[in-house]
Amino acid sequence: LALVTLLEKCHHEMRNQAESTSIARAENSHHLSQRTTTSGNIVDNIKVLFDAVKTLSPVSTAAPERGHSSSENLNESPEDAIRAVLDSSLPIADLREKNISDSLIEALSEGLVVNHVIVELLLGFNKISDLGAAHLGESIKVNMILRSLNLKGNEIGDRGAAAIAAALRTDAFLTELDLSGNRIGFAGGKELGEALEKTHQLQKLHLLGNKVGKYGAYAIGNALKYNDSLTFLDLGGNSILTEGAKHIAAGLQSNNTLSTLLLHNNAIGDEGLGYLANALQTNTSVTVLNVSVNKLKSISARAMSEALRHNSTLLTLDMSFNNLGDLGCKFIAEALQANSSVKYIDISMNNIQIDGKRYMDAARSTNRFVYVHMTVVSSSCCCPVS
Repeated sequence: LALVTLLEKCHHEMRNQAESTSIARAENSHHLSQRTTTSGNIVDNIKVLFDAVKTLSPVSTAAPERGHSSSENLNESPEDAIRAVLDSSLPIADLREKNISDSLIEALSEGLVVNHVIVELLLGFNKISDLGAAHLGESIKVNMILRSLNLKGNEIGDRGAAAIAAALRTDAFLTELDLSGNRIGFAGGKELGEALEKTHQLQKLHLLGNKVGKYGAYAIGNALKYNDSLTFLDLGGNSILTEGAKHIAAGLQSNNTLSTLLLHNNAIGDEGLGYLANALQTNTSVTVLNVSVNKLKSISARAMSEALRHNSTLLTLDMSFNNLGDLGCKFIAEALQANSSVKYIDISMNNIQIDGKRYMDAARSTNRFVYVHMTVVSSSCCCPVS
């Protein structure tokens, strides 16, 4: 009898709890219906829906980042992922690492032709090759909304780069293009460089980790003489060598819009750095320059020292992972005593020893506005110094 009574009591409590939950669900559902009916903004309705779900569900459901369309379902197919971003009303479409191939890019490109929402499209680390890039190029020509296209880490080669370059020549509305970590060589670099002469929209171009080489650098450097929109250029790891640096430097002498130039890991050597330093003496737009990992020695530091005596625009200079040595550190230190505009210099990992540190300490005693990142090599360790 006692057991039966206990079971009846439990059943009664469970029924009461269920009724309470049902009432709460009804109230929230009514509240949701009212708000959804009166609101003409789709995004607001989506927010209300997420709030209702969080209220009714015992498990917290986090809404996606505002303005960012992305799937949290790890088992979602590439087709479903594409369909989701095209159906979304959010401006950022994140399709990175979705195993998307060229055939699916064709469907996505067709959707982009009529899409009036997506402003930034992230397609990094998929399986997109030249054919997929060609499909995207066609949609870029007619899409007036898309501003940023990220194709980092795919399999795009020269033909794909040429297709996207053809779209840029139509003065497409793209302002940022990321083709880092693809398979673009001399021919693709040449096509992109020639496109830069025509476009007045593109502001940022990322080509890190391709192989455009000196011929691609020639076309891009020549474009800098005429381009009036590009502010950011990343050519790191492209094997442009000394001759490529010479072409980029020639473009800088006529350019007054480029502010960030990344040329790290290009084996430009002392001669290539000399061309760049000479251009910096008259250039008034570059504020950030990265020439790290370029086989530079003390003579490069001397050339850069001379540039810093004439340049009052450069704010950040990275010459790390070279072989400037104590003498190179001395040249840079002497320049800092005359230059008060540069704010950050990285000369770490340059085989600088205690004498180099003394030179830099003396310079910083007169110029307290610059932050210098350097490492000092001793017989037993390589110690960072700020």
